[in-house]
Amino acid sequence: RIAKVVRAAQRQCGRAVPLTVGAPVPLEAWLDRVAQGGGVRYVAAFTAEAGRPLTPATSSCPAFGLVGPEGGLTDEELRHAAEVGFVPVRL
Repeated sequence: RIAKVVRAAQRQCGRAVPLTVGAPVPLEAWLDRVAQGGGVRYVAAFTAEAGRPLTPATSSCPAFGLVGPEGGLTDEELRHAAEVGFVPVRL
């Protein structure tokens, strides 16, 4: 099902290179993996300052966005994200 959604999204936006969707991993493991690379990192947080400017990413700069479940991420999850360089933003 996920592959079908990815193909449909690819056609809709005209993307020439298909997205890669990996297997699910625990949040802590993913954060630690992302921490080892470069790029800009944002985490959606209810407590973030409103109107905080985002740093634009370039084509040579990876960008990561972390959005939690409907109720938001826990304080511990937000703290771990901040420790590995995620900047809290409000959507």
